[in-house]
Amino acid sequence: MQMQCFVRSKYYHNSGLLGRRVVRRSAPTNTVSLPVQTEDHADLKALVDDIICRVEGTDGGINLSDAQKDEIDLLLDKLREAGKGSRPVKDPRLIGNYVVVYTSTRRAPGQKGQAAGGRFRGALGRSLFKTTGVFQSVLAGDPPIAVNKVAFNLLGLIPGYVGLRGRVEPFGDDDESVSVYFDPPILSFAGKLHLRIGPKSSVQLATTYLDERIRVGLGSRGSLFLFTRGGAADAADMDLVGQQRTSWVGVAAVWAFLAILVVTGALLWASANPLARVAAIISGFLTVGISAVLNRGGIIQDDKEINHK
Repeated sequence: MQMQCFVRSKYYHNSGLLGRRVVRRSAPTNTVSLPVQTEDHADLKALVDDIICRVEGTDGGINLSDAQKDEIDLLLDKLREAGKGSRPVKDPRLIGNYVVVYTSTRRAPGQKGQAAGGRFRGALGRSLFKTTGVFQSVLAGDPPIAVNKVAFNLLGLIPGYVGLRGRVEPFGDDDESVSVYFDPPILSFAGKLHLRIGPKSSVQLATTYLDERIRVGLGSRGSLFLFTRGGAADAADMDLVGQQRTSWVGVAAVWAFLAILVVTGALLWASANPLARVAAIISGFLTVGISAVLNRGGIIQDDKEINHK
């Protein structure tokens, strides 16, 4: 059963959203503790509840219309206003496991591909590597460690994930922004076969709002991110991502799989049977599609990419 997301809060005034109704499932009702005056807590809690309700079940925002994303982005602006001066990089609540529940590139015309997950979260990637979870963790350390993970089922059958692991370096005077320098992606299948593919990479991200339940991020090109704490992320073994060594068995298995698709397609095409040739075309599509997604570990080259230190 679905319920309407509808809330009245002082943060809705002058936003053009007061009285709007969006059909989504009801949101959690955990309390929020913020470095603002006590009388603001109920309003902020209501705003956070509504945002979570709007993005729930939307595949990270992919299933939302542009108009719906614009509304959510405006609400995230309200949280940014509430979080000004909170110095989130020094806040111990920054450490933790998070589910990436929403991304938006509506204000990031220079963003290539999806803001989270690269090619694995593009239309082709999602059709071949069915997403089962998108996670990010900030692990305590000196320096702290950031871990990104996209879990999937290849062709809906073979479980696996692609992950990034890198060091976090704060920059700026507001204790809001960090640079993350990632090692090459790790590709893992069935928890047994691991291989590194693609280059090192780096990103910049500001945390504009942080509480016990959520974190709001702003990319250097204007992309917005909403993370919810815990849940499936706590069971995603985030501390292990990027620690695995390349298995040559894994490398051989990936090449063997692609080779089988190529050979199968060639044999089917050679049969001259119309149905077999259709199957050959499908096999060819799978070969090219999987190879395209795996290229550079799914990382989409950005013209403004930070030089890796």
